[in-house]
Amino acid sequence: MLLAAVALGSYARRWQRLAARSRIGARSENEVRHALAVLGAEGWQLRHSLAYGGSGDIDSVAIAPTGIAFTIETKTKTFDRRHLDAVRGMAVWLHLCRRRWCRRGAFPVLCVVCARAVERIDDGVLIVSLDRLVVALRTTAGTTQRPGFIAAEASRR
Repeated sequence: MLLAAVALGSYARRWQRLAARSRIGARSENEVRHALAVLGAEGWQLRHSLAYGGSGDIDSVAIAPTGIAFTIETKTKTFDRRHLDAVRGMAVWLHLCRRRWCRRGAFPVLCVVCARAVERIDDGVLIVSLDRLVVALRTTAGTTQRPGFIAAEASRR
């Protein structure tokens, strides 16, 4: 009886940890949704929790007025190569299966919510922190220019 109680206690702790991780992940996805809402007012189309051909779902899809779609995978703190591969696969799937959404292609994005001042391309994936997400999407889609580019253009004139 004692052995069964220990086994059940261990099983219950495992599920509590998984539930806590899911709650944290859901909170991070909500933060990304809130940040992307600004783009909706600018004519971008937004989709969230989109089921796709792989396992799971695409956390968010942002479709720019220019015809470029962004598949956005949300991570709270850390990620690894598997996550980059997965979000690239999501972008390929979106481009092949939802062509009308992404007339000019689909771009993979991994948003790290608890990081700050991150914006880089790694193996074809835009890795960006939440504080730079909207500006990075606008710039990549061609709906706005980077401040440094604007300053450089103004100095040439």
